[in-house]
Amino acid sequence: RDPHKRASERKRKKKANFAKRLEHAQDRALKAKKRAIDKKRRKDSKRKGKASKALQDFSTFADTLNTAAVECDRLESKKLRSTKTSAVKCKILSAEKDRLLAVVSNPVYRSNPLQAIKNHLNHTLPSPM
Repeated sequence: RDPHKRASERKRKKKANFAKRLEHAQDRALKAKKRAIDKKRRKDSKRKGKASKALQDFSTFADTLNTAAVECDRLESKKLRSTKTSAVKCKILSAEKDRLLAVVSNPVYRSNPLQAIKNHLNHTLPSPM
């Protein structure tokens, strides 16, 4: 009987140890999930109210407009424009360049770009009925 008693005791200890490891793994998983959620919330709260870098930095867009404007000026100075479409494109480019400068220099946009865009859309788009 003694070997049976030891075997059953060993099985009981194994089951108890397994249950303990299972509970520990479950606790770790729940803690990891909670940490991930907390991290996401912290990240979202930091991001809330701030504009993305794309809304704050127009340097690439401005460089592209400037390069195209120089090209238009070169074509205009050499009188190479032969079609109306290139003249129209140059006028649109000039207007967009001026609009970009106006937007970037606007103090409302500098303080809160997202609110400035929302305000602009509210004033320019028709209100829903």
